[in-house]
Amino acid sequence: MKLAPIQIGPVTIDCPIVLAPMTGVTDMPFRTIVRRFGSGLNVTEMIASQAMIRETRQSLQKCEWHASEEPVSMQLAGCTPYEMGEAAKLNEDRRGGDYRHSIWAVR
Repeated sequence: MKLAPIQIGPVTIDCPIVLAPMTGVTDMPFRTIVRRFGSGLNVTEMIASQAMIRETRQSLQKCEWHASEEPVSMQLAGCTPYEMGEAAKLNEDRRGGDYRHSIWAVR
């Protein structure tokens, strides 16, 4: 039985198996291994919007990924829409406007 692809905006995920975000677990090395075993979409560890805006060392590590993981989704958490929007914009700027990834916001 073949599972149908998932379409999220302009991104098609051929294999609809999603690696859930798990703080302290889904770092880049783990996500890379899981992708090799067939996940269709990997989600980063949850990143606090305020930490992303301040560009803390930990938030920068959590938002990094290897090209072999794409598409990747980033989970941002925040208290205000403004913070979350700023954090999302900063990440897009850091990725050079590459839209092959998505950002999921949790408030």
